[in-house]
Amino acid sequence: MAKQENVSAVASAAEKASGSATPKREQRFLVSTLRADCVKLFGCTTSTFDGAFFCCADKEYSIEEAKEIIKKWLGKEMKG
Repeated sequence: MAKQENVSAVASAAEKASGSATPKREQRFLVSTLRADCVKLFGCTTSTFDGAFFCCADKEYSIEEAKEIIKKWLGKEMKG
């Protein structure tokens, strides 16, 4: 039941982020909460999300901050 409430909170925050009114302070979510809905929120798979947020499991981010982290991570070149 708690997971469903977290999903609702993330969905509400996503709607607010996409609306024209911008709050002064964005709501922040644990990485695990953002990961649970990464396909819906960011359009990326969980494996992409995991790569972008490696070593960030216990931190909190706003949806916009998370989008920027994923965008930046996807832009990195592979070394090999």
